[in-house]
Amino acid sequence: MSHVTALLVALNTNFAVPVGTPLTPDQERTVRTIAYSVTPKLVSPNRDFQSEVEMPEALVKIYSDHPAEVIGLLIRIGDGAAPKEAVTALTYALSLTLGPKGGAVCVEHFDADAFDRVDKDWQKSPRQHWIGKVREQLKRLNMK
Repeated sequence: MSHVTALLVALNTNFAVPVGTPLTPDQERTVRTIAYSVTPKLVSPNRDFQSEVEMPEALVKIYSDHPAEVIGLLIRIGDGAAPKEAVTALTYALSLTLGPKGGAVCVEHFDADAFDRVDKDWQKSPRQHWIGKVREQLKRLNMK
């Protein structure tokens, strides 16, 4: 287990998240830069064919200090950005809240042309589906 993965597991194990400490302008810029320009990379650190998202250390560090604010910003980006950037933001949000394996499915099944079309099985677009999954994790982690 990488040190980044270990940190994410520790951060997401049964704790209530304090909300209200805003991101600094530099922190917000860093999160936005990552969401808009750092394409998620899938890795298999145990070489067991189970993919996980390689997490940018700067994003994990900011999340460790401001979890609710980082996830809130990533949801806003996921809701309003072009499909590629939106799926990047939502991939990182799921990976932060579920662990690095949690966001891999977004990358593995991303289709830019279908991202904003209603899926017949989900009855919503993939964008709305993944935003919903991130919001479920906010509730699970007691983040509002």
